[in-house]
Amino acid sequence: MSQIPLDKINKVFLINLKAEDLAKQHFSYYTGYIQKGKGTPPGYRIMKDAIIEIPGIFSKYAIGIRSYKIDDFFKQKTFYLAYWKEKNHKRYAVKDPKTPFNSIIDTFEAIYSVQKYYLPCFEVYVNYKRYIELLANVWTAYLYDTVKDMIIKINQDKLRNIERVDLDINECIPLYETVMFYHNGENFTVKEFLLGDFLAQYAIIIEQYHNIADKNNVTRFFTK
Repeated sequence: MSQIPLDKINKVFLINLKAEDLAKQHFSYYTGYIQKGKGTPPGYRIMKDAIIEIPGIFSKYAIGIRSYKIDDFFKQKTFYLAYWKEKNHKRYAVKDPKTPFNSIIDTFEAIYSVQKYYLPCFEVYVNYKRYIELLANVWTAYLYDTVKDMIIKINQDKLRNIERVDLDINECIPLYETVMFYHNGENFTVKEFLLGDFLAQYAIIIEQYHNIADKNNVTRFFTK
């Protein structure tokens, strides 16, 4: 993603990330897997989460953002979920044995490179008109109008008895990154919207970091 629409994301997702937060000092970014004792059935995880490591008093926590497959059979209310828990034998983070990413954006790109193959890519007909479903959550299906070259949003209840036909995912991947839909006063591609949701979860981690840092005078744990 050549340009990060941070102002637009902050506005729509009601967060307040700054450019420096995207590659925060003392944060190390990886992909990997966050293990949790109980929760979402593993079949809905794409097994590529964001892992964040922070030294000092933060090293006792498993920190990151879990990511999910997105389809109409498991409609997550959020496409990602922030995670910040003390480590134990059931809760821990396993990072990929690779060079750390430079920023949370690079980490998202690595996750998206896998997740895009688990996004909706279905042909549907609504009132005899052809659409391609590109995104879904528990309330809404995001359908690409192949005539108007735009995405419309339809309530899931209206699609309850409509057949979905799988398409070749390679037909949909370019659409995730080019066609737009209107959401809360701004236009987004599917990829930008997923990035916004991802950064909204990252903002939760940033807030938790500052809360703990402020309580523990954490600057004394770091040396330049």
